[in-house]
Amino acid sequence: MEVADQNPDLVINLLCRHRELENDNDLNRETLIKIEQNVKLKELQSLHDRQLQIKENINKNLKSIVMQKHGLQKVIDGSKDNAPKLPVTYKYKQEAINFVSDAINFVNKFSEIQKSIEPENEVDVNQMYKKINTYGESVNQELSRCKIRVDQVGTFRENTEIITNHCLLPCDEDPGL
Repeated sequence: MEVADQNPDLVINLLCRHRELENDNDLNRETLIKIEQNVKLKELQSLHDRQLQIKENINKNLKSIVMQKHGLQKVIDGSKDNAPKLPVTYKYKQEAINFVSDAINFVNKFSEIQKSIEPENEVDVNQMYKKINTYGESVNQELSRCKIRVDQVGTFRENTEIITNHCLLPCDEDPGL
């Protein structure tokens, strides 16, 4: 308080500066709030526009469905009054009737035709299993025979080299003598 008593202008300046800072902070807060509000309003507007677009699409699709329903209803009502007719000239009428009746018979007999086409496989699985196992065993036996023969050939070769080296040594250099 002694400073305030000595220099009241300094205290007034400090208070004015404090008030200015608070006003600036308030302005900054208001500006931030306005910016956030603008962002939220834009987002809300875009959602509203999207909702309107979706409603329009739904209305268009509903109108299309209703129009198709009415068109189908007219076709059905019209076919009740008139007997069904083939869109074939009189000249080919009998051929078309025969074709349709043959097609109906073919479709009705399709399951029987399919059964006659499928081969009947009566395979004894156990017998196949045994044959496969015996074949595998014979292959393994033949493979082991081949390995033994290869080993024998290798041993023969080594022995041949030893004998050849032994025969070619002069008598003076013979280690056994």
